[in-house]
Amino acid sequence: MRPDRYTPLGQVSLLIGFATIAVALALYLGDPARLIGAGATALAGLGAVALGLVFLRRADRQRQACFREGLTAIESITDDNLRDALHASLALSLTGVRISLAELTKLAATEATPPGKGTITVIGPHTQARKR
Repeated sequence: MRPDRYTPLGQVSLLIGFATIAVALALYLGDPARLIGAGATALAGLGAVALGLVFLRRADRQRQACFREGLTAIESITDDNLRDALHASLALSLTGVRISLAELTKLAATEATPPGKGTITVIGPHTQARKR
């Protein structure tokens, strides 16, 4: 599970849910006669985990809505070079690669480059990233 896919409330809910389930397990292992209490605690923990997963779906919907709005904005641009550069930037950002504004501007201003001649500087945690 990637933490960046959850809203903060979803993250807290998952943490509380897993902690509650751990407490329920400890209660049961400490005294097997407390099965009913441990079971009720585990059910409460499962409820909190379920709530966290609901917030995961909400975060995904928000991300998809932002993505669709971004694509709509890109498609409304009339300059072909800029639109293509923004499509390339979006594709790179979806793979975890960030492109600087200067490089995006240079990419939009240039005509098609021969194969193997174009370069993009990668910034961030990607394996091809340069150190800043």
